[in-house]
Amino acid sequence: MQITMRPAVREDEAFLWQMLTHAASMDAPLEEAIASAKIDPSLEGYVRAWGTRDGDVGVIACSHDGAALGAAWVRAGKPGVPGAIVAPGIAELAIATRPEARGLGLGTRMLEALVVAARAHHREIVLSMRETNPAIRLYERAGFVLEREIVNRVGGRSFAMRRAIA
Repeated sequence: MQITMRPAVREDEAFLWQMLTHAASMDAPLEEAIASAKIDPSLEGYVRAWGTRDGDVGVIACSHDGAALGAAWVRAGKPGVPGAIVAPGIAELAIATRPEARGLGLGTRMLEALVVAARAHHREIVLSMRETNPAIRLYERAGFVLEREIVNRVGGRSFAMRRAIA
């Protein structure tokens, strides 16, 4: 399958909301999950008003016909806004693919493209993921290092990981 990467832009906000529901493992029907994410203080900051802040950097993986298959993006947390993994101002990663596009290597390709694009804006990237997420191998191969365990938004155990990119 031919895959291309393009920068994420303001007009991608609706697609980023969809991808955030996958990244956050929200199992509700899509519209319900998006509505829930938009009012969740630990999630809404990843997407709301995408493309309006300095340092909003993302990539969209597209099929040969231009259909968006996945997204990887970073955004620095704002002071006073809940949900920061490390500290306000540090770029936090969100990444997901449509369920039907999993297993195609998109995660690796999106992450590689994102790191290149983010270097002009950020020194490091952090992420959090549930302890049961098999993507930990992807992040470790990409140079992310386990920093600490955290309690996630649903009360379970997650890992905070960090990678220098500058």
